[in-house]
Amino acid sequence: MCGGLLALPSITVFDKNNLRVQFALERDATDPLALNITLTATNGSALAIHDFVFQAAVPKVRLAVTENSL
Repeated sequence: MCGGLLALPSITVFDKNNLRVQFALERDATDPLALNITLTATNGSALAIHDFVFQAAVPKVRLAVTENSL
Protein backbone atom coordinates (compact mmCIF):
# COMPACT_ATOMS: atom_id res chain seq x y z
CA MET A 1 0.00 0.00 0.00
CA CYS A 2 1.34 3.41 -0.93
CA GLY A 3 -0.31 6.71 0.09
CA GLY A 4 -3.56 5.03 1.08
CA LEU A 5 -3.80 3.05 -2.17
CA LEU A 6 -3.92 -0.73 -2.33
CA ALA A 7 -2.40 -2.09 -5.56
CA LEU A 8 -4.39 -4.85 -7.27
CA PRO A 9 -3.09 -7.19 -10.00
CA SER A 10 -2.63 -5.60 -13.44
CA ILE A 11 -4.85 -6.78 -16.30
CA THR A 12 -3.82 -7.12 -19.95
CA VAL A 13 -6.94 -6.07 -21.85
CA PHE A 14 -5.50 -6.14 -25.39
CA ASP A 15 -2.43 -7.84 -26.90
CA LYS A 16 -2.41 -8.03 -30.70
CA ASN A 17 -0.25 -6.86 -33.63
CA ASN A 18 2.55 -5.62 -31.34
CA LEU A 19 0.19 -3.43 -29.31
CA ARG A 20 -0.37 -4.29 -25.64
CA VAL A 21 -2.80 -2.40 -23.43
CA GLN A 22 -2.74 -2.98 -19.67
CA PHE A 23 -4.74 -1.62 -16.76
CA ALA A 24 -3.04 -1.11 -13.39
CA LEU A 25 -5.66 -1.03 -10.63
CA GLU A 26 -5.48 0.64 -7.22
CA ARG A 27 -8.19 0.67 -4.56
CA ASP A 28 -8.41 3.73 -2.30
CA ALA A 29 -8.12 2.56 1.31
CA THR A 30 -10.20 5.51 2.58
CA ASP A 31 -12.99 5.16 -0.03
CA PRO A 32 -13.87 1.55 -0.90
CA LEU A 33 -16.05 2.70 -3.83
CA ALA A 34 -13.13 4.48 -5.53
CA LEU A 35 -10.95 2.61 -8.02
CA ASN A 36 -7.99 4.22 -9.80
CA ILE A 37 -7.23 2.74 -13.22
CA THR A 38 -3.99 3.59 -15.04
CA LEU A 39 -3.77 2.57 -18.70
CA THR A 40 -0.40 1.67 -20.23
CA ALA A 41 -0.15 1.14 -24.00
CA THR A 42 3.07 -0.47 -25.25
CA ASN A 43 4.24 -0.64 -28.87
CA GLY A 44 6.28 -3.83 -29.36
CA SER A 45 7.21 -2.88 -32.93
CA ALA A 46 10.05 -0.75 -34.27
CA LEU A 47 7.44 1.14 -36.33
CA ALA A 48 5.55 4.12 -34.92
CA ILE A 49 1.85 3.90 -34.22
CA HIS A 50 -0.14 6.82 -35.63
CA ASP A 51 -3.58 8.07 -34.66
CA PHE A 52 -3.92 5.84 -31.60
CA VAL A 53 -7.32 6.41 -29.98
CA PHE A 54 -8.55 4.60 -26.89
CA GLN A 55 -12.24 4.70 -26.05
CA ALA A 56 -13.72 3.37 -22.84
CA ALA A 57 -17.37 2.72 -22.11
CA VAL A 58 -18.35 3.14 -18.49
CA PRO A 59 -21.80 2.06 -17.34
CA LYS A 60 -23.96 4.64 -15.63
CA VAL A 61 -24.41 4.08 -11.94
CA ARG A 62 -27.66 4.99 -10.27
CA LEU A 63 -27.26 6.04 -6.66
CA ALA A 64 -30.07 5.55 -4.21
CA VAL A 65 -31.17 8.81 -2.63
CA THR A 66 -32.65 8.54 0.82
CA GLU A 67 -34.63 11.14 2.69
CA ASN A 68 -31.74 11.54 5.16
CA SER A 69 -29.28 12.48 2.39
CA LEU A 70 -31.34 15.40 1.02
